[in-house]
Amino acid sequence: DEPTVFLDSGHVSQLLELIEYMRTEIGVEQIVVVSHDDELVDAADNLVHVAKDATTNRSTVERRDSTALPAD
Repeated sequence: DEPTVFLDSGHVSQLLELIEYMRTEIGVEQIVVVSHDDELVDAADNLVHVAKDATTNRSTVERRDSTALPAD
């Protein structure tokens, strides 16, 4: 949950390299990272967007393919 809060961009890059190593070299099939960091979001294969409705206090969950994200 929010692994990059206290990391500078160099350490965020190292985290991305570690995640890629875990996927390709070790064979970890699923890695879940909770973050608002754009650098991590851009590296994701799939995203789960959680939004809270302020009027009902209920949350909605939507799975998104990262390739379908709008460019900033």
